[in-house]
Amino acid sequence: MLRPEELGRVEYSHVWAVLASREGHLAPISLELLAAARELADRLGERAEGVLLGLGIAPLAQEAIERGADGVLLVEGPQFSEYHPEVHLQALSEAMKARRPEIVLLPANGWGEELAPRLAQRLRSGYLPACQRLEVDVGTRRLLGVRSAYGGKLLVTERALVSPQLATLLPGWVEPYPPDAARQGQAESVQVASAPTRLRLVQRLLQEVPPARRRILLVGGRGLGDREGFEKLRELAEALKAEVRASRGAIQAGLASAEAWVGSVQERFDVCISCGVAGHPIDYLSLAQARHLVALHRDPAAPILDQAELALVGEPLEILSSLAEHMGEQASH
Repeated sequence: MLRPEELGRVEYSHVWAVLASREGHLAPISLELLAAARELADRLGERAEGVLLGLGIAPLAQEAIERGADGVLLVEGPQFSEYHPEVHLQALSEAMKARRPEIVLLPANGWGEELAPRLAQRLRSGYLPACQRLEVDVGTRRLLGVRSAYGGKLLVTERALVSPQLATLLPGWVEPYPPDAARQGQAESVQVASAPTRLRLVQRLLQEVPPARRRILLVGGRGLGDREGFEKLRELAEALKAEVRASRGAIQAGLASAEAWVGSVQERFDVCISCGVAGHPIDYLSLAQARHLVALHRDPAAPILDQAELALVGEPLEILSSLAEHMGEQASH
């Protein structure tokens, strides 16, 4: 009979390092991730594999192999030519469900810290953030992450309890392997379903609510820029048959009147779409009352993006314009 720790061994295998490039070469943090993955894989008796998403990325595979990877998985296509959180999230989660890696490492930078917790949530797995060092308990095959706490005064070790085990690694703490041209490995193309466009993502969510009783709330924030942006938001609200409200920041900036504050909304909307709202707690408490919360913001670091059910980075009014146009076309048929 298999012991509990052996069950995970049957279901999951290999250590992944999710890589990024810079100026035609692997980014420095990617070289550190490969070294960390190589060390963990050797201790577990597994393969270390690099994962690359992008367009024209095949030449980077050999560099990853020379730096410690046994193989490289290439997720290639025009939809990955630029980073977009929803597109990359879907591709990685689909690949992880199909391949079932035991450990997945990402960089503790903007996109890595954005994707890792959302991957963990989608896959219902474990996540160790901002690690300085990564170790593994060979007996239980559990990943251990060492990171600083209390302003750097204390080092703490945390254990991932659910597979696949995810962690983000801070740059500058792992020495990359020197390039070894004699190392051999294979690059493999991985096919994933066509990533949905930003418009299709919002449409899919709206379709969950029957049009006859769908109630939409648009909330404009300081990120809309000026009163002209708010006027455009109101025009789009008419096309979408939605109500318009404003965040506290937008009101303080003079973009809307105090009577338009979202905090005064009492009823519960089916879909709330925040447009350029950063996500101050006083606004978020009201936004979160909606059945579905969609956040549109041009700043990938906006706090609201971490709280929304669907978070899209881009120009909010451009996304809404496309949505209103498409819904108008549907209504005419």
